[in-house]
Amino acid sequence: MKKIISLSSVLAMLISQAGCILGKNQKPQQEVSFPYATQNIKQELAKKVFRVEKPVAEDFFETIDYMHIMLRLKEEGPSIFGEKEEQQVFWYYLMRLRISTLHYTFLRSNNEGTWAIFPYIWEYLKELSGHASKFVDEHPEEGQAILTSVIEYEEKYPYNPQKSVDERKNKIRNKIKDMTREEFAKTCGISLEKLNKVSDNQFEQLKQSWQEIKIEEDDKIKDIPKEFQKVRQEILQQFKNDLERIKKGESLMQYGPKDGMENGDKDNTTAGAKE
Repeated sequence: MKKIISLSSVLAMLISQAGCILGKNQKPQQEVSFPYATQNIKQELAKKVFRVEKPVAEDFFETIDYMHIMLRLKEEGPSIFGEKEEQQVFWYYLMRLRISTLHYTFLRSNNEGTWAIFPYIWEYLKELSGHASKFVDEHPEEGQAILTSVIEYEEKYPYNPQKSVDERKNKIRNKIKDMTREEFAKTCGISLEKLNKVSDNQFEQLKQSWQEIKIEEDDKIKDIPKEFQKVRQEILQQFKNDLERIKKGESLMQYGPKDGMENGDKDNTTAGAKE
């Protein structure tokens, strides 16, 4: 009986050790890689577009306003995305997905300022659409892989331009928060003698009021409407639907920007053409 127990214990120990060895030998699950959107590629693109020399945050391209990027790219053409054609196609579709999200978000919010500039951006997107469509038609397997990668990238690194807006607000708040009475009086053009007569609590209230005034005056600060994430999901789903159509061999023409969107078709909230 003791031998049986002893043998059972040894067997259990061997099985346990084997499990540990197998566990160590198992390869960790690899994360989805994006060969056309590595940190080095994004850094180079930030340098070309924004003249940024210092390292950018990993989510730099997930927080910026793509409407302004396209204005810069319009001057230099697709080569600004990189020399590789497949890299140019990847960034075209990613930018179009995100610009479409911005467009329909602000259009729904009746933001005339944003809508006024959109026709010029959309016209350029139509020009790039021909370049991207031709590549996918001539390289169907690689083209589908690129579109799949764009969708996976957006899901893994969701577009959130509100972050940069909040960061700019916080920068203003922190700058004013750290002001001394002397600095505050000089900045606001008020008497230091009168300012020194207020209590510390009153001084803090004055700084808070001044923070909100400066935020309100900053033309670059505009909150993203609340429905942004809902619109983003709608656009992303349309990209998925269009990709499935492409896999079936349907025409790629429906995947490009259409005149309905350019002319202000408010009922068309998809990334491609009308059904």
